[in-house]
Amino acid sequence: MSTPSRLRVDHLSEAPGTDVARPCLSWWLPAGSKHQLAYRIRTQDWDSGRIDSDR
Repeated sequence: MSTPSRLRVDHLSEAPGTDVARPCLSWWLPAGSKHQLAYRIRTQDWDSGRIDSDR
């Protein structure tokens, strides 16, 4: 499995915390990837599980 790069939270590369109810999360696909089939977001306290989505 490859790892995405340029992770962002509300367009910031470093966001130690946020009080936004629905923050905007974004990333660049790994080198050589043409599209995304799914994603999974994990934090110290939470795991989204696999989300089948190209968005």
